[in-house]
Amino acid sequence: MGLLEFMAKLTVDGTELDADQKAAVLKGKLSQIQDMHNLAVQRNQCFRRGIVRYFQEDKPPPRRSWALRIVEWLFSTRDKPAKSKRCCDKCDGVTPAFYMGWVRSVFR
Repeated sequence: MGLLEFMAKLTVDGTELDADQKAAVLKGKLSQIQDMHNLAVQRNQCFRRGIVRYFQEDKPPPRRSWALRIVEWLFSTRDKPAKSKRCCDKCDGVTPAFYMGWVRSVFR
């Protein structure tokens, strides 16, 4: 049993649930740990997109009415979020030789 699995077990054991509920909660936690592990070790997919997809719903937000769009356009000030120049090691083509330079460029 790894450290994360051990911590999940300790967390569940510290709750005031009956045995069946503890087993169900532990199973859910272990499933979430496995999902995160799978995202982290996949080398053929973008890690950032995987994380966003994991934590957000895939359905697009509902369309706003024309009246709401006009009111927002007239009265709101919207700053665009700063775009990152880096994505993840897969998208940026990080190799062991370039790894430290990539890490420095991410944390500048």
